[in-house]
Amino acid sequence: MKIVKAHTGADAVPVPGRDVILVDPEIGRTTAINAISAILPTHRAMVESWVDPVIPSRRPVIEAITQEIPVVARQYRPVRPIEIQPGRHRVPQSRRRPLSKPVRVALRSASLAVIATIGLTLGAMIGGGPQPASADGVWSKPAFTTVSQTGIGWTCETHPELAECISDEGAPVTVEAWDGPDGMKYTFEYEDPITLEKHRVDLKVFESEEAERRWHTYQTAGRENLVAGKKWVAYGTDAKRIAKYTKILKQRHK
Repeated sequence: MKIVKAHTGADAVPVPGRDVILVDPEIGRTTAINAISAILPTHRAMVESWVDPVIPSRRPVIEAITQEIPVVARQYRPVRPIEIQPGRHRVPQSRRRPLSKPVRVALRSASLAVIATIGLTLGAMIGGGPQPASADGVWSKPAFTTVSQTGIGWTCETHPELAECISDEGAPVTVEAWDGPDGMKYTFEYEDPITLEKHRVDLKVFESEEAERRWHTYQTAGRENLVAGKKWVAYGTDAKRIAKYTKILKQRHK
């Protein structure tokens, strides 16, 4: 999932048909995580991994404080002292009238139109992207069962688009499945139990040899620790685990 900073009038807006979420540039990390979790029900740790590269987890204290204070409140304005008379006082409170149903419908329609326009614009900018997999058999495909050694090394609780697993090393691993035009992609995200370093490993399985050649022509740039096999590739931040995955794949899928 890709996080893009953009002014949309809302804290977080998903782009229909794309693995992209637009977040307001003015909000902080926690607000962004909460906003994304509210519109896209998924594992909170995964949302944090999306947001962390885009919005720093820590900000200077002065910056964090001043950003919470409205601009008008930061300006010094001398005021006349107020004389308070003895006795009980009632502070008047303004009442906000609820919006009528026609107004709510109009606002919702306008919001949907804005989202659709943003989706078309980003679609032209970033091209076609993979969609979350929703097929029932996504977690029984040989590529995933071979790597995870389901029933032997790992235990997994699977959902349509997400699997929460415990690896053979006892580490929690979150797996996302994406179904793209050229094949299936599994994204493994976890924390090293010894170094506590966060890692991400992608396993891409191609539908055809033509799709594989096309991917190698246009998509290989910037892929860390890339290893290619027959109609599959693996890449990511953990070279040791990639070597382990690819060894199993090469042995079982020659």
